[in-house]
Amino acid sequence: NTNRNTSSNFTFDLNEEASIQEDEVLNPCATLVDYYEPSWSEEEGYYNRNGEEMQCNTNVQEFFADDMQIEQYEISQEQYSDLEEEFPIADDPYILNSRLLQRPIEEATDQHEFFVGQIFPSRQEFKNELVKHAMVKHMRYNPVDTRKNKVKAVCFNQPCKWRVVARGDVEFIVTKYIKEHQCGTIRESADHQACSSSFVASFVEEQFLANEQYKPSMIIADIKARFGVTISYRKAYIAREKAMKKVVGDYDQAYRDLPLYLRELRVRDPETYVTLHRNGDNQFQRCFWGFGACRRVFRSYLRKLIGIDVTHLRSKYQGVLLMATSIDANDNVLPVAFGIAEVECGSAWEWFLDHTKRFFNVDPESMSIVSDRHRGIIAAVRKVYPTAHHAFCCHHMSCNMVTDTGSRSGLGLFWAAARANTTLQYDLIMQSMLEKHPDAHKWLQNIDPKRWANAHFSGRRYTMLTTNCVESLNALFKETRELPINRLIDNTRRKVAQWFCNRKEEASKWYVALTPHATKEMQSRREKARRYKVHPYSQSEMEVETWGASYIVDLERKYCNCEEFQISGLACSHAIAVIIHRNMDTLPYCEHYFHSHNWKTTYMDRIYPCRSKEFWPRGVNNIIVLCPRSLVQPGRRKKARIESKHNGKVKIKCSRCKQLGHNRRTCRMPPAPGS
Repeated sequence: NTNRNTSSNFTFDLNEEASIQEDEVLNPCATLVDYYEPSWSEEEGYYNRNGEEMQCNTNVQEFFADDMQIEQYEISQEQYSDLEEEFPIADDPYILNSRLLQRPIEEATDQHEFFVGQIFPSRQEFKNELVKHAMVKHMRYNPVDTRKNKVKAVCFNQPCKWRVVARGDVEFIVTKYIKEHQCGTIRESADHQACSSSFVASFVEEQFLANEQYKPSMIIADIKARFGVTISYRKAYIAREKAMKKVVGDYDQAYRDLPLYLRELRVRDPETYVTLHRNGDNQFQRCFWGFGACRRVFRSYLRKLIGIDVTHLRSKYQGVLLMATSIDANDNVLPVAFGIAEVECGSAWEWFLDHTKRFFNVDPESMSIVSDRHRGIIAAVRKVYPTAHHAFCCHHMSCNMVTDTGSRSGLGLFWAAARANTTLQYDLIMQSMLEKHPDAHKWLQNIDPKRWANAHFSGRRYTMLTTNCVESLNALFKETRELPINRLIDNTRRKVAQWFCNRKEEASKWYVALTPHATKEMQSRREKARRYKVHPYSQSEMEVETWGASYIVDLERKYCNCEEFQISGLACSHAIAVIIHRNMDTLPYCEHYFHSHNWKTTYMDRIYPCRSKEFWPRGVNNIIVLCPRSLVQPGRRKKARIESKHNGKVKIKCSRCKQLGHNRRTCRMPPAPGS
C-alpha cells in the first residue's frame, strides 16, 4: 500500500491470512522483512524479492510456518515514540513495523525464548516468563525499569548487552530483545535467585487445583524437571500455602460466607439439616450439617448402628471435626452426619449427639453407638441417648490395655473374648486369661463386658467391634481438614455425592439376591454346612451335629444356640445346614439390610449440587459470622496422627537370654540365669 498510515494509532491485523499462490513455501531461515519489503509493479500488485507475485491486503500480514496462533494488537503513539528510541533509523512507520516483526521463524519454537512482537496477556505473565527464561538459560538478570507500563531487564553481568524490554497497558508487547550474551551465563548454584515462592506458587496453581494432595516434595520434583532448579522444602511449602490460599479462598471470608452457603444447602434439599452457633460477639463457635439423602437412607435402609469419632482441623483456626458414620448393605462406609466444634469435650459431644438425634428422628431404643472410651462421649450418650446401646471400640481398648499393663501378651485372648458369641465361650476365655495373663484380666474387670463383648452386648452391632468405619474417614479427609470452613463442608458434600453415584452404578451391575459382601460370607458358611448332619425333631426345630458338638436350630424364630444367627443378621452355618436339608432358599433367613434390592434402593437417592457464590441470594437472612477467636500455633501444622505406644514396631524378646531384638532360634548371647 503506497499510502502508508502515519496516524497516531495504527493497527496490525494478524487474524487475516494472506494467500500465497500455488503452495508457496516460506523460507524458515528468512526474516519477515524479506516478505514485507516487496517492490511495486505496474499492475498494482506486490512482488517479493524473488520476483514471484504475492497478493496481500492493505494491512501488514505476518506468516507463521507451523500454523501458530495469530493475534491482533495495537501500538499507541506513546509506544511508537519509545520505539523510535530503540530503532533510531526507523523514521518510516512501515519500516518500523517491519523491523518490529522481523525475527527468525525458528525462534518461535524455542522454549521460554523471547522475540520482538511477542504478546503477553498481562505484566505479571511477562515477569513470570522472564523468571522461567532466566532459570532455563542458567542466568541472572537485573530489572532496571519496572514501571506500570514498561518492564526492562538487563544481564546481571555488566557490560553484557543482553536485554529485553516490554511495554503495554493491559497486554505487554516485547519491543526490544538482544539475545546474545557477551558474558558467561552458566551459574553453578542449584537454586536460583529469581525463583521466589510467589513464582513457584503461580507455577503450581493449576496442579494444586487439579490435585489438592499436591505435596511440597512433588513441587520440588516438578520445578527440578521443568527448569533444572532445586528449591528448598521450605520454599516449596510456602509456595503451596500461597497457591492453596489463592485456589481455595480466604479463611476469614469463608466464615462470613458460611450462613449463605448453609442456606444454599437447604435450598437445594429442604431435608438437609444445618445449624450454626455463635457467641455473643458473633464469632463462630459450632456448626452441624447432615445431608437430606443420608437422613432418608439411614431411616429406611441402613442398620441403626453408627460409629462416632473426632479428628482435628489443620486450617488457620483451631477446631475439631466430629463425624457419625454408618455402614450400608454391602458393608461400605457411609458418613451420615458432621459437626465442627471448638474442642473435643463433654459439651461438644452432647451438642453433636443432640443434633444427631434430631436429624435421624428414629427410636433411640433401636440405636447402637460405637465409640472410644472418652469421658465426654460416655456422659453425652448417657444423657442424650439413655435407652440406646453404647459399645466401646475394641481397638482403642486393646491400645489402652497394652499401655496400662505394659504387655501385649493378653491381646489374643482379649479379642477372642470380644468375638465370643455365647456367655459360655466368654467365661472359658476369661478363665484362661486369668491363669495366663492376670494383669490383663484384672484390667478388663474394671470395664463392664456389656460395653465390649458380643456375648453380653444387649444391642445389635452386627460384629462391628471397632470404629474403623470412622477412622478411615479421618485419613480420607486428611487434606480436606486444611481448607477454609465452607470448602471443607463442600468437600464432604462432593465426596458423599461421589459415593452415591459410584455405588449406584456398582449396585446396578449386581444381579444376585444378596449383596457381594453377604454373598461371600454365605458361601463360606455354606461350605461348612454341607459337612454337618441334620436330625429333625419338628417341622422347624432341628438338631445339627458337627465335629464333637451339636446345635439346636429353629428357622421360624431365626434362632441358633451358637448365637451367630442372631448377632450377624445372616444365617449361620448350622441354620444353612437345616435350610439345605429342607431344600429351601436362604434369602428369607437373612435380614433385609443385606438384600441387593435394599442396597440398590439406598443409592437411588442423591446429593444435590450447589450453585457457586456468585448465584447466592444476598440480603436474605444475612447473618454476620466472624472468624473464631482461637488461632493455631505458629509453625508447620501436623497432619499425621500420634499413634499409641503399642502401635509401633513389635519388639521381639528372646526366651533364652531375655533380651530384645531377636528370638531363641537366632540367639547368640549366653543364656540368662534360670532359662
